[in-house]
Amino acid sequence: MSNANNEAPAGQFTSETIKSTLWPYAEANGKGDVLWPLRVALTGQEKSPDPFVSASILGKKESIERINEALEKLA
Repeated sequence: MSNANNEAPAGQFTSETIKSTLWPYAEANGKGDVLWPLRVALTGQEKSPDPFVSASILGKKESIERINEALEKLA
């Protein structure tokens, strides 16, 4: 998933581009198994706005930092 984070240029880091980048991965690996952890990594909440919207609001740099921090906690 870390490769997917680097595909969209920062200026094109919109909810639509994030979704189009991650959606095939989520469908192949189980939407709930991908999107729920992404939501928690981005917001710290079990219930929050769509993770694609959250990521676009946070911005690319902050989103990647939060995802990496979550991955470190799980390692």
